Amino acid sequence: MYQRKLLLRILATLLAACLLVVAATLWLGGQRANSVLAYVEQYGETAQVRMVDVDRRLDRRIHEYVDCQVGWLPDRDRVVFTVTPPGGEHHVMAYDAFARRPTPLTQNGRYNEAPAISPDGQWIAYAANRVNRNPIYLLNTRTGEQQVLGSVRMWVTQMRWSPDGTRILVRGTQNNRTAAYYVLNMAGGMYRLPNAHWANWSGDGRYTLYNDVRAGAEHVYVRDMTTGAEQQLTDTSALARQPVWAPDGTRFAYVGGDAYAKMLMLYEFGSGTARVLTQPEYADIGLVTWSADGRRIAFSGRRLAADERYDLLTPYDVYVVSSAGGDVALARRGFGTYINNFSRFCAFAWRP
Repeated sequence: MYQRKLLLRILATLLAACLLVVAATLWLGGQRANSVLAYVEQYGETAQVRMVDVDRRLDRRIHEYVDCQVGWLPDRDRVVFTVTPPGGEHHVMAYDAFARRPTPLTQNGRYNEAPAISPDGQWIAYAANRVNRNPIYLLNTRTGEQQVLGSVRMWVTQMRWSPDGTRILVRGTQNNRTAAYYVLNMAGGMYRLPNAHWANWSGDGRYTLYNDVRAGAEHVYVRDMTTGAEQQLTDTSALARQPVWAPDGTRFAYVGGDAYAKMLMLYEFGSGTARVLTQPEYADIGLVTWSADGRRIAFSGRRLAADERYDLLTPYDVYVVSSAGGDVALARRGFGTYINNFSRFCAFAWRP
């Protein structure tokens, strides 16, 4: 009996030591720029926000029961997301990912969702989703004061600030099925961005890059937000969707391929040409996200499988690829499959 108790104590001590080493390594890894990725993974009816050191593949849960949006405050320690407790109110939270300290930011509504952090970290915009017409609030992170910026006739799912902090791209769903984008000005006023899907800002905030489906094909367009002039950038019969501007504004990544196999492409503005970053070995690719230094791209992907029926249940994984080209590294395996479905990732955010 004594020997058994001693063995259990030794095993418990070793386990505690291993956990301490993993936690310390993840914390130290978090101090390296562009090495930690916060993400939200959905599995069944639940979702949790986690973070992973993509170089060491060390992973840790931050919070469970969350909405599909996450971002880092400029202090590089706190992540912002919406907590969605079962049967409770949805509220926006800031969470110190390394010290594990939660700070609720809002507690005034049932569906406060889609938080987005301004470039200087002073403001957090979030949607008070209630009905068909929903207000967009601004929360001052320094004073805690809140104000209504405007309202939109849709259920808001995502917002993106312009790099100069003067405008916000608001994406949502109208009538539970039609996607739409609006542009809200901090100085007041708003307008709809026509025919846009997957829209995002250029580094200087002058342009938006987006998908548009015309003539039965998906292409990438760029729009001058001052003049309204637009230009089609991709013109092949192949798929071109989810364009995401690089931080330096000289190129953008997008998902190419066909209905069967997808690959990640990189378009260079200087030459007006695109090159392949990953091989067409994915059934689907999503959440294309650049690191702050522009050297790496994270994405979620489902590998193609030989068995077509099995392929329908292949879960998503998290991958990282160098923007210069090279091997694709697996950063995090998806949770798995369940009852004729699979886990998936719905939000990425590189730690700056």
